[in-house]
Amino acid sequence: MNTDAKKFSSRLALNIFIEFGPIILFFVVFSFFDFIIASLSMVFIVIITFLISVVIEKRIAIFPLFASGSIIVFWGGRQYFFLILLILYSKILCFGEFSV
Repeated sequence: MNTDAKKFSSRLALNIFIEFGPIILFFVVFSFFDFIIASLSMVFIVIITFLISVVIEKRIAIFPLFASGSIIVFWGGRQYFFLILLILYSKILCFGEFSV
């Protein structure tokens, strides 16, 4: 194998890691732990892959940013919605209990 083929092979492996590494890690961690730990691990690996892509590849990888952003937005929305429901439910229980 000549040096151009080795360089192409290593760049291809790096690009695959940068593009698909965070989402693969998310699903692997999610299969063993809960969603919060999987989300946190994805945030850390996205930061690492973002730095690698900027320093080595001189570009920003779009797919990991989109995937992690959507997971963080939907998780944050879920947490916000759960908090609202918890507050409403506690008020209903509190006022319903005293109204009887």
